[in-house]
Amino acid sequence: MAERIEFTVYPYQQKEIDEVLDAFQVPYVMTNTRSSNSSTIFYIVTLPDGLSGSVIEALEPKLNTKDKLNNIAHYKTESIVSDYLRRYEEFLAEEQEISKDAIKKSEEKNSSISNSGEDIGDHDGYLFSQLRNSIAMQSIKSKFKVKANRPIVEELISKTDTYASRRNDIHIMVLIATVVALVGLISNSVAVIIGAMLISPLMGPFSSIALNSALGRRKEIKGALVFSAKLVSSSILLAAAITLALYVVIPIEITPEIQSRTEEHTVGIVVAVVLGIAGGLAMITAIPEIIVGVAIAAALIPPAAVTGIGIGIGSFDVAFSAFLILTSNIIGLVIGFMIIFLVKRIAPRMYPEKKKAEKVVKVNISILIGLATVLAAMEFIFK
Repeated sequence: MAERIEFTVYPYQQKEIDEVLDAFQVPYVMTNTRSSNSSTIFYIVTLPDGLSGSVIEALEPKLNTKDKLNNIAHYKTESIVSDYLRRYEEFLAEEQEISKDAIKKSEEKNSSISNSGEDIGDHDGYLFSQLRNSIAMQSIKSKFKVKANRPIVEELISKTDTYASRRNDIHIMVLIATVVALVGLISNSVAVIIGAMLISPLMGPFSSIALNSALGRRKEIKGALVFSAKLVSSSILLAAAITLALYVVIPIEITPEIQSRTEEHTVGIVVAVVLGIAGGLAMITAIPEIIVGVAIAAALIPPAAVTGIGIGIGSFDVAFSAFLILTSNIIGLVIGFMIIFLVKRIAPRMYPEKKKAEKVVKVNISILIGLATVLAAMEFIFK
């Protein structure tokens, strides 16, 4: 899948922009336009997967992103038909250093494809030959320090902001997962509980808290916290309401599956931190998020449902123990997400915003550590 970036510049910026794009040898189109009574140039650049982060970082110093016209839009395309881009993407996947022998073998391979009658496009073939010749012995990877699937801030923001735009759908899915988990817990069915984990989309909202903390986006942090609190509280209240309704009709026993969600272990929060780290890695790499999302749901949906069950049957011990586990898991997950975002240096691009984000990160980490300490003390007291 190819990617595309679009941006508008002033004529005096054109030369430097063209130099950057020509150096990367990516296809681009520029159009003379007018905006706000000023002459401008609009660029459309098509890129192979994995190159957008480096191109944007190279372009940014040439732009004044505080200007209302100098902004960069980045998105993935549904499909692009281009043999040049396909081979460019394959080229980026090769080793950093390309030897003369490797280049010779590649040329022989292309020659054999041409002789076999396969149409690879004369013009694209010529462009690709130009690309290889211009970099001589050095690959584009080593020249521009390109990393395949390199995470960039805009991509991560786009992922987490998607959850904010689909709040109603996520809320409904969490409530459905709660009902399924409740049935599995009461009937002591592991298979049904696993089904609840598969349909629960809780990874996104909690990763949003950590990402916005790393970026210093206070307003978005507040929004993510409120949304996550609504999801968890509605899950608990729904489980409590259904349990109470059932409890009037049939007796509800504490099954082994329910009991296991009330037994806190010292390593519980450590496991949650590791899951958060794994979730963060899934977000910034090509690892399918659903794989880690299921494990994260296992740490959240069943304890939330058990908290509701405890409230429904009037058992303070069950509700309180499960709620402690749920809270510690949430704190651990957010800490894990923040760790991986900080290790991968996910931060705002501009220096003033970076300094602001550093302050927000310090405050949020202090709060998380404080909450974890309070929870540990509560568990010790009530054991």
